[in-house]
Amino acid sequence: MPQSALSELLEALCAGDGVDLIRGSVFSGPGGFPKFESTWEGDRRWTSALDSDPEGRCVMPDQVEVPQLDDLSELGVVVEVSEEPGVASVTAWAKDGSSVTCTWNEIAGSATIRCIDGDEEWLDLYREAVSKVSVRSHRGGVQFLVWSRSEGVGGELLVQVGERVMMRDVVLRM
Repeated sequence: MPQSALSELLEALCAGDGVDLIRGSVFSGPGGFPKFESTWEGDRRWTSALDSDPEGRCVMPDQVEVPQLDDLSELGVVVEVSEEPGVASVTAWAKDGSSVTCTWNEIAGSATIRCIDGDEEWLDLYREAVSKVSVRSHRGGVQFLVWSRSEGVGGELLVQVGERVMMRDVVLRM
């Protein structure tokens, strides 16, 4: 698709809710940003969140950097891939019996961290404007890192799963 046609398509999509275009529609997505969903040939579904720049022009958000799921097999975690495109979850267990599940959505640019001790959920954190999710080995356990950034604000959510679950959550105005 030529750049000018793509720009026109994006501008039309950002015009507001209820726009029908290419057998698709615009609706309000996470954070109130418009979100476009369309059905393409062979019933293959493609969904993309849209954002706007400071001048109100419609732009595609930066792609979320996520771990390669095949690389996580050596960490002793459980990886689940959703039927929804771009959504995956990774669960790790601490030696004290609690568990942490990190779920990300590449298309929506979001991530959730859920901590469970026995049958009790003791933490459920949600982040939007996620730029990167990392899952890696750290000191005999697993470390989840979620970086987020939005207009004037950046954040880092760190969860270490080892003997027990330890967490650090930082949000800074930039």
